[in-house]
Amino acid sequence: MRFIALRSFRSLVAGVVVALAAIAMGSAVTAQTPPSTAVPSPESSPDPYLWLEDVDGERAMSWVRAENAKTVAVLETDPRYHSLYEQALAINEAKDRIPMPSSLDGAIFNFWQDADHVRGIWRRTTLTSYRTPAPHWSTVLDLDQLATAEKANWFLHDIVCVEPSEQRCMVSLTDGGEDAVTVREFDIPSARFRPGGFVLPHGKQTVAWENDDTLLVAREWQPGELTTSGYPFIVKRLKRGQPLTAAHELFRGTKDDVGVEELKALRDAAGHQAMLIQRELTTFESENYLVTGDKVARLGLPKKVEIRALIDNQLVVSLAENWSTAGATFIQGSLVAFDLPQARRDPGHLKPVVLFAPGARESLGAVAATRDALLVTTFDNVRGRAFVYRRKPDASWRRSRLELPDNATIAIADADLHSDNAFLSVAGFL
Repeated sequence: MRFIALRSFRSLVAGVVVALAAIAMGSAVTAQTPPSTAVPSPESSPDPYLWLEDVDGERAMSWVRAENAKTVAVLETDPRYHSLYEQALAINEAKDRIPMPSSLDGAIFNFWQDADHVRGIWRRTTLTSYRTPAPHWSTVLDLDQLATAEKANWFLHDIVCVEPSEQRCMVSLTDGGEDAVTVREFDIPSARFRPGGFVLPHGKQTVAWENDDTLLVAREWQPGELTTSGYPFIVKRLKRGQPLTAAHELFRGTKDDVGVEELKALRDAAGHQAMLIQRELTTFESENYLVTGDKVARLGLPKKVEIRALIDNQLVVSLAENWSTAGATFIQGSLVAFDLPQARRDPGHLKPVVLFAPGARESLGAVAATRDALLVTTFDNVRGRAFVYRRKPDASWRRSRLELPDNATIAIADADLHSDNAFLSVAGFL
């Protein structure tokens, strides 16, 4: 699966990014208690704030409009407001901004918004053209045109493309920016939504491609099948041509979970694939499950981790807490890797190896895989560092550092699964 971040930057070609510091407005705005309510005691019933759950209800919207009016009145009467607003708008609409790149389908893609494209356009160019001062872009999807044609308030939420072909994508459209989305299959070669393709109707949902004709989907399949937090907790496999009612259930959490917040389809250049389900137990804790056919097995990972990448059949994971396993302890903040085939055989007893363990003034940044290498950024006493990891024939890892400016923040914008190209952004502190 290929996920297209809407604000990307990418190849050992480093661009300079300007950071805009926010200037605090002098006047403070205090949130007001909703009208005609009192702070409830733990024993009180019913909850006097339940009317706020009806987010589009007239009572809730009237309160929002009233509070917005108070806030705007404070901000717009500040003598600095209009100049700061105009400066920020000019920066965000500037035509000479760096177009953040993302590799897909053998080309460079970019999502762009300005005064002429308020909702944004998804566009493409060649790598050769992108390297020039004025790349020639062709529009793939115009959100302003789509919203006008469909008389809808569409904004782009995200795009998930199938690997390795990168020909088809599931495009999530949000109505005005809400959490719930409508998901539709988009065909890149024809630059249009695919007639008769996958369509997931409006709702809170996540999706991952298992293959060209199969999706894993977490959504509200029947009314009420959401957690107390309002997110899906049931994952089903949906095949091309099936109605939603025919989807096969793979995994079910509970209504007390935060939700199934993430589905991942990680693939490496050799064609190995890991289908993963992340069950969010709390805001910071989760369980991770590996899908193999109709079998779903919980991985023996701690609850505060993030699965970052798959390379050379190795799953790469960052730790947000200490992890004791296989007779060793791996410290919080480390990056580790373990063998995917071994995880399928014995998911409860993983055998990780350390790629990065932070020193006293170090922390882990971003992680991304190219065809043959793992790209990792770190912070050393706040200064950005970038490293390339390669797995040797004896299964050990070799690390080399990329020579980039010292006093800067370094971020990974994108990494290409089909080559060893990656794009980094470099932002100096001044």
